[in-house]
Parts: sequence; C-alpha cells; structure tokens
Amino acid sequence: MTMTNQCPKGFDEQLLSGYLDDELNQSRQQRVELHIQECEICRVTLEQLRTIREVAMKTQFETPSDDAWGELPRGLASRATRGFGWIFLILWFVIMVGFGLYQFLSGPEDLWLKMVTVGGLLGLVLLFLSVLIDRIRTMKSDRYREVDL
Repeated sequence: MTMTNQCPKGFDEQLLSGYLDDELNQSRQQRVELHIQECEICRVTLEQLRTIREVAMKTQFETPSDDAWGELPRGLASRATRGFGWIFLILWFVIMVGFGLYQFLSGPEDLWLKMVTVGGLLGLVLLFLSVLIDRIRTMKSDRYREVDL
C-alpha cells in the first residue's frame, strides 16, 4: 500500500503492515517501534493502516441464501433443454465413437498401428475408471460433499 507521503528515511511500509498484523519477529518489531517514535510520516501511515484494518474487520457482507449457490436450472424450460442437450450430446458421442472404431478396425491392415492405438486408449480408459471408482467409494464418507465453493 503506497501512501502519498513517503518516509524520508526510506523505511519499508511492508514492515508497518507486518507490525500491525503482529507478524514480525522481535527484532523487527522493535525496529518498527523505534522508527515510528522518530518518524511522523510512518506514524501517520501506521494509523491510516490501522483505521483501514478496523473498517475492513467491521464490514458486514450479506450472505446469499443456500438456493442462490446452486447451478441447477431453475425453470421448466431450462431443465428440459439441459436434459435434452445432455441426451443428444451422449448419443452423438456414442455414435461418433462407434463410427470411429468401425473405421479404425475396418481400415488398413497395419496390425502394429492398431495395437499401439488400442493399447494407449485402453490404458487411458482404465486409468479414468480407477479414478472414477475411487471417487465413488469416497463419496459415501466425504465430509465435505455438502460444501459449495
């Protein structure tokens, strides 16, 4: 935080903030205390920081209701379009994967290329399934599943 008046001795304002937050070790704390006894500008800066801190600590924020946090569609039209959108997307994905597999397997007879590709994809699918299985198992005992971020 930069104030309009700078310390003529070049004292670090971050030390003032650390002093205010009680974050300094003993030697630095003593250094700040000695300096603010001598420097009017830093004493005023420290009081300004203290005032800002007190105002910030007293500030009340309105907490939204629990239903305001959800991301689920609220209206019937919104729910219906989202549902149909997911259905069409899943059907499109299944058709595209099926068509791609058909083209890949009925294509050129390069067995080595097919084995490398299928092996890599199978490895990725198995890794994904292992993570999915672990997530489903831990969901039952997850203490934070009700917490919205």
